[in-house]
Amino acid sequence: MKYIKILIGVAMVILVILYLNGQKFYRTLTCAMFDDFKRESYSGEVVKKFIDQKNHRTETVILDNGKNIYFVSDTSHFYEKINVGDIVRKIKNDSSLIVNSHGKLSTFNIYFGCKD
Repeated sequence: MKYIKILIGVAMVILVILYLNGQKFYRTLTCAMFDDFKRESYSGEVVKKFIDQKNHRTETVILDNGKNIYFVSDTSHFYEKINVGDIVRKIKNDSSLIVNSHGKLSTFNIYFGCKD
């Protein structure tokens, strides 16, 4: 019985370590994607938006120029607020998107939870 308690304790410690390392890996990957996002520049009309079921339910926007924009852990709610037909502009080395929706300009500061 004593060995079972020790074994359960060791298993719990291992599970906690694996969980914490998994969170760190996810955050590192997300921050790398955010860095890539900031380096991009594009402009185009939204032709499609959808939740990509095959890509971990990633919020995805497709522009008329073929550019796919992926939003992983974004807290700006950009995806929910844009519509097909909106014009999206992204300036290189900036984390914001400028949207023209029927003549109304809005700026969204995209944030994936990473520190600059």
